[in-house]
Amino acid sequence: MKRSSKILLAVGIVAFVLFTISDLQISMNIFNEQSAFGKFFEAFGELPMSYVGAFSSAALLVTTRKAAAWKFYLALVSFGILLVFFSFMSSFLVASHLNLPTWTVLLSTCVYIILFFLLAKAVPGKYRIPLRRAAIVGLVLSFAAVLIITLLKMLWGRMRFRSMIDPTNEFTPWYLPQSFTTNNEFMSFPSGHAANSAVIMWITLLPTFIPVLKNKQLLLQIIVAIWIALVMISRVIMGAHFSTDVMMGMLISLGVFVLLRSKFIKSDSVGNK
Repeated sequence: MKRSSKILLAVGIVAFVLFTISDLQISMNIFNEQSAFGKFFEAFGELPMSYVGAFSSAALLVTTRKAAAWKFYLALVSFGILLVFFSFMSSFLVASHLNLPTWTVLLSTCVYIILFFLLAKAVPGKYRIPLRRAAIVGLVLSFAAVLIITLLKMLWGRMRFRSMIDPTNEFTPWYLPQSFTTNNEFMSFPSGHAANSAVIMWITLLPTFIPVLKNKQLLLQIIVAIWIALVMISRVIMGAHFSTDVMMGMLISLGVFVLLRSKFIKSDSVGNK
């Protein structure tokens, strides 16, 4: 595990323990459902997941090599569908929060499809192998962030702070799962926004196929840390999640990312910092 990942994991675990003790107090002190800051990240906080998924799908599409005819065309169709899916998700995530008309979703979806395809196509041929490896990490990470979090949400059944009339009596600590649910207001733990925003960790793999970024690892890590932190804070402010919810969401994405990176990315390709 890289040093930066170890530090982030250690800080996350310590913070998680502290938040377990002060979960309710933090929410009661900073809750503001009308916060412009909170609304901004509610609309845009999850975009890293859909962007990474769309670009990764496009990258796998352009790097698929010709093999047996049916395998080749099956791969092209599959990655093409995923490119459309994540591009649509990128548009829908924003439009649903901003109440934009349907035609804007369709238009922006087409723009995203073209944009991500061209970006993937622009990577020089000699970097296609590291591009494909990074794309595999990005695609699996994007799906994992959604699937794992959604399953845990339904199993945990934790009530959101914003839905509580009497928080002192209705609050339940994260370590006491309630019951299976499909009611969104009882799907607080863990945070999907935090997990999806944490997919932005993937950009630290950009130097593997964009050499000009080889010495920009620290800058990329700072961008990652700031974005994730802002999204996590915003979700607590909005009363959508408790501090432990957002921390667990981030840690799940971090864990998946570290495992995928160790399997698909060479240790010397992005540095060891």
